[in-house]
Amino acid sequence: MNLNVLTPNRWNILSARPRIVRKRAFYWVPVYPPEFLGKEPFVKVLTVDPKDLINRVVRIKAVGYVSTYEDQLMDLLFRINKVTSSGAHAAFIGHCYPREVISTIVRRRRSRCEIVTRVITKDNHRVKVSVIAMTSKRAHFNQRRAIRKLMNSYINEKAKEFDAQHFLWNLVIRKAFHREILSLIHKIYPIRDFIVYKSFDESSLTPYAEISARIEGDISKILDKIAEAVRLR
Repeated sequence: MNLNVLTPNRWNILSARPRIVRKRAFYWVPVYPPEFLGKEPFVKVLTVDPKDLINRVVRIKAVGYVSTYEDQLMDLLFRINKVTSSGAHAAFIGHCYPREVISTIVRRRRSRCEIVTRVITKDNHRVKVSVIAMTSKRAHFNQRRAIRKLMNSYINEKAKEFDAQHFLWNLVIRKAFHREILSLIHKIYPIRDFIVYKSFDESSLTPYAEISARIEGDISKILDKIAEAVRLR
C-alpha cells in the first residue's frame, strides 16, 4: 500500500486536526500631549510593543483647543517621541484643514495669494507652512507678488524666535501672528480671507538608532502598569 497517496479517509483525518493559532497580546496605551496643551491623556493607541509607538503619528480633531467652528474641523498632528512609566508622550508637529474649508474661501473675481515655504525654527527644526490669502477683488500681479513676499519673510522671521512646537502653537492654535500679518498686507491690498491651512514639522522623526533610548524603564513593567489589555477572540 502506497502511504503517499491520500485516500478519502486519510484526508478527513488530516483536515480534522486542530489548527494552532498564536495570539499576540495587544494593549491600549494612553498618550499625553505637550505640557502647554494639557496634562491629561487625550487619546489611547493600540500596540503590541512599546518600541512600535515611537514615531507614530496621532491625528485628532481640534475640538477643545479652538473656539471657532471652522477651526474645530482642523486636524492636529502629534508624533510620539517618548514612552515612560506614565504612558506615551507626543510632540505637536502640525495641522491640516479639510478641503471643504479651503474651498469656502476660494471664490471667483478674487486673487489667490498662496505660499508653501519651509522655515527653520530656533531649535533647528524644518517646518513646512502653507498659507492662503484671498483679496477682496482682483489684484495686480505686482501686488500679489508683494503679498507673497511679505508673508514669506514674516513667517521666516517669527520662526527664528520660537522652538518648533511653540511656533506651531502660536501660528495654528493661538493665531498670534494673524493680526500683524493682516495689518501689513492691508497696506498693499485689502484682504478678505486668510488661513494657514497646513503645517508639518519635517525634522520630528526620531532616528532608528535612538528608539531604544526613548523608552524609559522595563517594557514588561510599563505594559503591566499603564496599559489596558485587549482580549481577542
